[in-house]
Amino acid sequence: MSLATANYSKSLGRLHFSTSGFHDFKTRASGLFGSLSVALGPRQFTSSGISVSAQGISGSIDARQTVARNGDSGWQVHASHGKDKRLFAEAEHRASWASLRGGLDSSNGRLTAQLGTSGAQVWIGGNVLAANAIRDSFAVVDTVGQPGIPVYQDRRLVGRTNSRGKLILPDLRAFEVSNVSIDPGAVSLTAILTSNEIEVRPARGAGALVRFDIRSQSVALVTLVDSAGKPIAVGASARLTSDNSRAEPVGYDGLVYLQGVRDNNELEVSLADGGSCSARFAAPKDATGIRQTGPIPCIRKDLPRPNAVLVLRR
Repeated sequence: MSLATANYSKSLGRLHFSTSGFHDFKTRASGLFGSLSVALGPRQFTSSGISVSAQGISGSIDARQTVARNGDSGWQVHASHGKDKRLFAEAEHRASWASLRGGLDSSNGRLTAQLGTSGAQVWIGGNVLAANAIRDSFAVVDTVGQPGIPVYQDRRLVGRTNSRGKLILPDLRAFEVSNVSIDPGAVSLTAILTSNEIEVRPARGAGALVRFDIRSQSVALVTLVDSAGKPIAVGASARLTSDNSRAEPVGYDGLVYLQGVRDNNELEVSLADGGSCSARFAAPKDATGIRQTGPIPCIRKDLPRPNAVLVLRR
């Protein structure tokens, strides 16, 4: 055996230490190297190293913050001293439409600067969108014109739709199923969302259009009262007779939230005591968002049947 080597490493929480050494019995050359790295946070890391050999002692230190998703900014600094002296610093920002980076590098007294950008132009569904570099597959999310909707890829927030309701996902995995979803809580209360999750599996180098069916509709908050002007009791349910809409529960103070209202509407109300009543109302035409109207009288159509009582006479 002409060469002997040894190494040791140990991890303690966010710290990782390693060391290694060698000795060449033919040339009688020896060397020793040690490094220490520390995770400062989810995206921040620092490391340092030192080496000792016949050529002398040299050391280096590095620190960086990585970029994980759109909107993140990252940086990297490096300094080394020994046979070669180098100072290097770089910053990067990943926007939804491109990645931008710039840096300075001083090596053995020579200073250089660099600037760079990377991105892609995507045409799909009649739309041209700017995005980060696409290395595998991609998808375009369409929320039918609704801006600012949070979009998730495999349960991870990746961005929000732009002013046209579009967002491009540039890093899908080819031939693998990806779950694309939106936050239903960010959709307008006056809209119908049939589904907030869609699975896609694009081919390599190809894209998929992920369209969420968000349809606008007219909604109203109606206050219902009985013939005496008292709010309809909790436990009743109301349904629009204009279509096959589902029955909506009547809440406190006779309030009921109705979807798909028209300019003129008729309600069928099932009361908590087993009876029923009907009401007519016109939705305010000049209102925006959720229309509010009432109190609207609900005319009783029948009365509950009295309980049978058996009377015994002597």
